[in-house]
Parts: sequence; structure tokens; C-alpha cells
Amino acid sequence: MGASGKLGPVLTLTNSGGGIGASAAVDFNSYGPSTNGTYNPAARIDALDDNWGDDIIFYSNIQGAPNHGLQENMVISADGQIGINFDDLAGTEEQFIVYGATGNAAVAGMGGYGSGQGGLPGALFEGGGADSTDSGGDGLDAYAGESTGGSTGFAGLFYGDVLVSGTLTAGAKNFKIDDPIDPANKYLYHASVESSEMMDIYIGNVITDELGLATVKLPDWFEAENTDFRYQLTVIGRKAQAWVAEEVNHEQFKIASDATNTKVSWQITAVRRDVYAVANPLIIEQEKPQRERGYYMHPELYGQPEEKQTEWGRHPREMQRMKELRKRQQLAAQGKDDGVQAGRTLSHDQPASAVDNHFPTLPSPAVNHLSLPAVSAMKPIAEIKQP
Repeated sequence: MGASGKLGPVLTLTNSGGGIGASAAVDFNSYGPSTNGTYNPAARIDALDDNWGDDIIFYSNIQGAPNHGLQENMVISADGQIGINFDDLAGTEEQFIVYGATGNAAVAGMGGYGSGQGGLPGALFEGGGADSTDSGGDGLDAYAGESTGGSTGFAGLFYGDVLVSGTLTAGAKNFKIDDPIDPANKYLYHASVESSEMMDIYIGNVITDELGLATVKLPDWFEAENTDFRYQLTVIGRKAQAWVAEEVNHEQFKIASDATNTKVSWQITAVRRDVYAVANPLIIEQEKPQRERGYYMHPELYGQPEEKQTEWGRHPREMQRMKELRKRQQLAAQGKDDGVQAGRTLSHDQPASAVDNHFPTLPSPAVNHLSLPAVSAMKPIAEIKQP
């Protein structure tokens, strides 16, 4: 039938028994059903009643043999949540959850080719809004994977430059490079210099002239970016004294020494006064938000359990679920999951149509070959009729 602009023909399956937990399904068999074991199809799409709204569940037979059990691969809940290899959506905060099968990453993405506009992002995330009594949601939460015997992984790994338009906060900020002396076998680490003020540091060397004077030229933006200058001078190569003869003014300052042709190493530290620094001053000591009080960034350093980590205060349900998933993942790796990937359910449910049926092998259908005219006389396919 034709239904231009409207809903067309519909296949309707009704389980008249109804009630929460009742379902109707479509089974698929890409091979002849086997009489060995308890029957299950090669694949199934199941609509499961969830209080007058159906969850849609996608199953497939576990590879290796027929009737090997149905594993749950994907769920679309009645309220639109999606779980892949993850069946326990009740009470979760996420709209889309992917649990990677053993040996697989959970999610991969690559941005599209941008013709005339640059490449497109591989992913975009934005945290959810909140009312005025609480903070907005995080754009992205990432947690390092754990190992039963080795070290933890990285919560984030970036190959290339990283741009942060706001504040970067960390317990430590280090650089890590291949060791210059033994780059094939060692890494070299250095820590950054921290301060209770938003400061810049500038250094250099200069040689005083025959009058014991030297002028140090600074960039054009120096005084627009900085204020409250602090100076350090060190004489190199001889016994002499040096001092700041004139402080920073008009993008320069002057050094004097009591000996001619004296090499002086200088350092200026200054407080930032650019518009961003002024609008976002560093508040050295801050009260923790209400949800984070009683929790610690590193609870193990204070003799506290894992559940006292800050994120347990911010997202308790999410952290509890992650803990349970890690446990299930470990059991799966140890072979204690009955051959099913963690996060999936296993069933041998038989539909009413399969009970007591032996599924005899059906003969191959007869093929009715069409007698098509020669290519030179062939009509459009829409006009060809079966003889």
C-alpha cells in the first residue's frame, strides 16, 4: 500500500499477557536451528515491558556453536538511554554507556574532513546545566584504568598540543622527555616552579660598558603584562658589585657595576596584570564545596579508603558503578564469567513458537529464473515482468 508522507505498513507483535517483564520479540536464524542443547536463535530483537514503556534489547548467539546462549549486546531503554555491552541502566546518570569487550576499546572517533573550514573535531562534550545552588556538570570525566599487578593507566593521553582556555589545576605539573643522555632507555622529569601569586619570570645576561653601565631592553608588551617587579643580579667571572641603577620604565631597566666590562646575570619576577589574570585572581586557600567536604583528593595519603576520594562526594552513583564494573571486568579476565563478557546477560529463553519444535531441515527453495531480454533490448527494470 502507498502512504506518502504518512506511516506505512506496520508489523505488529502483541503479547496479550502484558505486565512488567512481558515481551515480544523477532528472532533471526542465519543457519538451520540445531536440536542440540536448549534452543536459542542466532539473533533476537526483544521489546521488554518496563511499566508501559518498552526497552528494546538486541541479543546474539555467543559465537562458537549453535544454541550457545544469547548475550545481550545493546539496550535502548524506554527513556532513551543506550547501553552497549552494558545491561544495568537503572539508576545510571549517563544517556549513553559503552562497555568495551575484552581486547577492544570502548569508543573511537575521528572527525570528518573539513573542506575549506579545517578538520572537524573527533568529539564534542559539554557539561549539563544546573540551578544556582550547585555547579554545572563536567564536560568530560576521565579515570585511569587499574591493573592487578602493574601501574595504572593515564586518565588522558594526548599526542599533540593541548589548549586550555581556562585554568589548569593539578597536584603536580611536570615535564617528561626522553633522557638526553640515554633516550632509548630512560625518561627525564622536571617539576614546575609554583607560587602563591600569578607570576612571570624573565632572565638574561648583560655586560656593562667602560662606565660600568648596561641597559636591558624588554619586549614592547612587558609593562602591559606585568607589575610589581622584583630583581636579582649576579656578577660572573670577577669580584665586583652590581645593582639596579634604574627600575623598569618604558620597557627597559639599567644595571650599574663598580667595575667596567663586568658580566651580570639578571632575573626579574613580576606579577601578571593582563585582563584575564585580573578577572581571575588566584585565591590561595578556598573552602571545599559542600558535597566535597569530608573527602580528599588523595585519601590514601591520609589513611582514608578509596570511597573518600573527592569524586565519591561529587558523583557517588557513578563511582559506585565504576567500582562494580572494574570488579566484573577482573572476573571476566579471570574466566569467572561463564564465557560472557562482563556487562552482558546470558539467557536461553525459548519463545512459545519454539517449544517442542524439532526444526526439521527445510529443502532449499526452488529458484525461478527470469528470462531477460538481450541487453540491447532490455527495458528498465521497473517494466520487466515475470513470464
